[in-house]
Amino acid sequence: MAIADQLTQLNQVKSDIKQALIDKDVDMTDVPFTEYARKIAESGKTYLFKDGVLAPGYSLPSGLYVSNNRIVAKNAGATLWEIDKPIGSGKTVMIKASSPSVSGSGGNEAYLQLQLNGKLSKLEFNSDQRYNGLSIIGLYEANEVKTFGIAFYTYANSMGIEEMWIE
Repeated sequence: MAIADQLTQLNQVKSDIKQALIDKDVDMTDVPFTEYARKIAESGKTYLFKDGVLAPGYSLPSGLYVSNNRIVAKNAGATLWEIDKPIGSGKTVMIKASSPSVSGSGGNEAYLQLQLNGKLSKLEFNSDQRYNGLSIIGLYEANEVKTFGIAFYTYANSMGIEEMWIE
């Protein structure tokens, strides 16, 4: 292969790497090629749900569905989403969730609870509007996780997951 062909091929590989990083939401604006390795090392996010789309191999239980690019409950009450996918050790599961200005009534609340290896992280939304809007929760686990769960307790379609990722 001639040197000109090798340079053309190298430039294409460089463009492919840059696009792959952009697809993972890494800001590549004005990043020189000499900094690509650092950007790759920093880009540890693996999205499970983003822009209304679940990652391949994931599915929602019958009590949940996607509406307006959010995972929401079909009915009021409790819905458990048990995810039977292993997560490597030393990872954090992150969830970005939102709720309209009123999630419940008469002091009631809606909540989302993330469960990893017996650890819990809870995100609450309630009718007095102290905890409404957009919030992010995360839970770190040093050990490998075989399955994890997300519990929704909500007034149907009042609270939803906008993004979910592992980092």
